[in-house]
Amino acid sequence: HRASHPGVERLVRPAFVDTPQPRVEPEAEYTPEGAPHASWAFIDALTVEQLLDSTSQSRELIPQEQWQLQADCHAIFRRAQASDHEHTRDLGYKLQWLFGTSVLTGVSRGGKTGNKALRRRFTMFLEGRWSELWDARLRPEERGLGSKSRQELNAARALRLYREGRVGDAMRALTRGDQAPSSLETLQALEKLHPERATPLLIPECQDPLELDLDTFHRTVSGLKAHTMPGRDGIRNEHLKTEMALGDTDAMDEAMSKVVAGRLPPTAAELESVGSLIALLKPNGSIRPIGAGSAWRRCAGASIMSQVNDQATHYFQSPSAAQFAVGTKSGVEAQVHLTRAIAQAHPEWVCIPADQVNAFNSLDRQAILDQLATTFPQLLPFVLQYYAKPGHLVMQLDAPLPTDCVLPRGWRLLEGSDMVAILPSEEGCTQGDPMGTFLY
Repeated sequence: HRASHPGVERLVRPAFVDTPQPRVEPEAEYTPEGAPHASWAFIDALTVEQLLDSTSQSRELIPQEQWQLQADCHAIFRRAQASDHEHTRDLGYKLQWLFGTSVLTGVSRGGKTGNKALRRRFTMFLEGRWSELWDARLRPEERGLGSKSRQELNAARALRLYREGRVGDAMRALTRGDQAPSSLETLQALEKLHPERATPLLIPECQDPLELDLDTFHRTVSGLKAHTMPGRDGIRNEHLKTEMALGDTDAMDEAMSKVVAGRLPPTAAELESVGSLIALLKPNGSIRPIGAGSAWRRCAGASIMSQVNDQATHYFQSPSAAQFAVGTKSGVEAQVHLTRAIAQAHPEWVCIPADQVNAFNSLDRQAILDQLATTFPQLLPFVLQYYAKPGHLVMQLDAPLPTDCVLPRGWRLLEGSDMVAILPSEEGCTQGDPMGTFLY
């Protein structure tokens, strides 16, 4: 990879690579990466609750001269995720979370000071100084709205995007729908939009899982859209593209193959099922919930949909109807133009738009699993990782809720924090999931 990028050279040699390591029992297997045993033990001790107590507003733009440093950091947790040992894979996903929320967050977006701080964090990560990075992380209570309104924050974001040359994104930042305040009323509205499951899920029997096509995976990573929302772990599409270009591609391939085959260990599956929950205001004042899963999970879903595209298109195709949801690029645009053409050709016809209220969140999750087991059994192991158990929808609060308020059903505050609220996702599929429309 370095041969195809001659202008990029390794800037820092990890100091711990040649350090003799203490003897570790095979069952512990803290990966052969070379970081001190105590560093991996620290990662092992971190719980999901502790990892959620961090902010995901990571830095998008990494200086080009630091791309190789970033890719080297990715290689450490990606090799752990590629391990055949379940415990090591769990450690890899915990370490990925720490990297995204402790190294890539809390630094200014540019300038010599910010770039120098980012380089120092990359170096600390490569040296295995993970507990120091974690202790210095930006916590949710440290990034509330403060005295600024959301309109002022949107205006500041639009100005920053304009200065970066992203004029279109700047216009969308000014004109996008406003975000609902994180008030008790908003939590109540979100609770109604995420129904509780009445009966336990019956897990169908799994068959042989899908085998990842590596060429499809590489094309998916290369085509990932930039400037999208990160997952709760702080990892962005841009970070994955840099890793694919300069990092350990073999480790990425092996780690993603295990994800697609449904081989995420329990803690990793729980972390990858976490989604950032945002409440957008519709023009009529109602709430539209948007959930953003991790970039790694979204990449896996997109790769799978590309790989089974022909089979899925054939399954949904019907001689008497046209569908534009699965297997059709720019399906919405195609549907609009087709409908207009038909209406002009047949002015006596009537068009009836139909919409289902809260469609994705109201879908019976049991129906999803049963139908997959019958029609696409090779995808069932992958889907079960995220939908067999309730996922965590995490909402960042603008300010602490009143101490005397009673949270709506299902909601709880993160242990040790009054700025993070968590709602279980027990039904339907996540709107931010690339497989969401297919599953619906």
